[in-house]
Amino acid sequence: MMGYLRHRAVTDALALLALGVFAGLLATWLDAFEHLVAFLAHHEEIEADELLAAVVLTGWCGFIYALRRLSDLRRESRRRRQAEGDADWMASHDPLTRLPNRHFLAKLMEQREARYRSAEPRTGVLRIDLAGFKQVNDALGHLAGDGLLAETAERLRAAFPDTTVLRVGGNEFMVIMEEALPWTLPWSAQRALKAVRGTVKEAGEEIEIGVRVGAAAVPEHGPTLREVLRGADVALQAARQGNRNEIRIFDPAMRAQMQARAWLDRALPAAVQSGAIRPYYQPVVDLAGGHVAGFEALARWRAPDGRFVPPDQFIAAAERCGLIGTLSEHLLRQVCEDAAGWPAPVWVAFNLSPLQLADSLLARRIIAAAREATLPAQRLEVEITESALIQEPEVAQRVIDELRGAGIRVALDDFGTGYSSLALLSRFSFDKIKIDRSFIRSFRGDEKQMKIVRSILGLGLGLGTAITAEGIEEAGQQRLLRELGCQYGQGYLFGAAMPCPEAASLLARNQPERKQPAA
Repeated sequence: MMGYLRHRAVTDALALLALGVFAGLLATWLDAFEHLVAFLAHHEEIEADELLAAVVLTGWCGFIYALRRLSDLRRESRRRRQAEGDADWMASHDPLTRLPNRHFLAKLMEQREARYRSAEPRTGVLRIDLAGFKQVNDALGHLAGDGLLAETAERLRAAFPDTTVLRVGGNEFMVIMEEALPWTLPWSAQRALKAVRGTVKEAGEEIEIGVRVGAAAVPEHGPTLREVLRGADVALQAARQGNRNEIRIFDPAMRAQMQARAWLDRALPAAVQSGAIRPYYQPVVDLAGGHVAGFEALARWRAPDGRFVPPDQFIAAAERCGLIGTLSEHLLRQVCEDAAGWPAPVWVAFNLSPLQLADSLLARRIIAAAREATLPAQRLEVEITESALIQEPEVAQRVIDELRGAGIRVALDDFGTGYSSLALLSRFSFDKIKIDRSFIRSFRGDEKQMKIVRSILGLGLGLGTAITAEGIEEAGQQRLLRELGCQYGQGYLFGAAMPCPEAASLLARNQPERKQPAA
């Protein structure tokens, strides 16, 4: 608008100047001034000369007025340009950290695409995420969170002084580095992590900042800045699945992993509701008698394309999406119904997720599922990992006591791989301890592993607790464990996880002979 007004003012000034020059030339050609002087001299009585002087004076006043208005117009134009510049800055910058934002990034990509039609220069991109930022907001308030973001921005500015640093999300930042060489990308990511991580004091509290960094570069990971930004985002998503302070450089395999994870998150709710995730049963053998004593229930999901989704993937997705409770309840009810049809005293073991121990009503739900299926409590075994006990010790204690009080057995799963300690065994009461497969795999040829296995078996004997060895794949392992006094064995030597009908057939073929009563 101001440009239009300036153009119009210049046009009017030029038109008036041209009109004035034309009038002057015409007056000169017609000797208008001499005629005017003669006219005034012969008509003194009408005081025309005074009238002419007033007209000239009025003209000069109008000229001065026009100059003042032109000066005002220029000042207003400067103010408008300043306001437009401020508005543009506000639109393309974050007011809290004063860093460029997503709008700025969009314009930058448009400029890059217009400037570099064939090949873009080397560019490195870091996407930086603050771990635990939500907890800071929840615990200390949003003012502390804002202070943390401002402090993070200052640290990144100091670490990358001649580089474009942006805030592109709530707690996500970005660094765009021109002329970045491939070997400098990991170093730059490490520099960002070191700059941001550490302790920051906010609202009188010390806050420990965790940092995750995803990195990618042109042309190694994509031909354009837009492609590399996507790659850095995929790398950041991969870093979020790791530790609190994690750096990931983009790899094409990450994209496939992210797509698979997105598919899981979309497909899992329907699979849980439809019952597509079913229990399979792996036999647990009495090593002394050689017969099947029970089964461990393991979740299996056959996707619509016929392939089996790895359990560790969909269990992790269920925990991530908040579906683990619903999934576990559906599976437990099916497991209890299946096991109720097996001959006594064959039992079934069911695994609990660590997240489920946060439910104070968990034991009641398990007991109710067994009763509804008319499965005797002593034929149901619940397996709990060591990590679950550490995370929720008080709730775990109540759950274990309530389950054992109802007659349901409780097993400590994967013993030796987590937080194993005598204090753990002394605090909680277990009916069984399961030796992790990592010890069984090589214990025959490894003296240290052999001593550990012997110690666990002796511990079980001293506590009066049954022991199951997982991961038995060779007959030699079975014989040695039996000689050492291990009661139960589980592994591919005895069979993989199988559907319920196959488990029932196995039981029909593999049951100990019952002695007939004397006549």
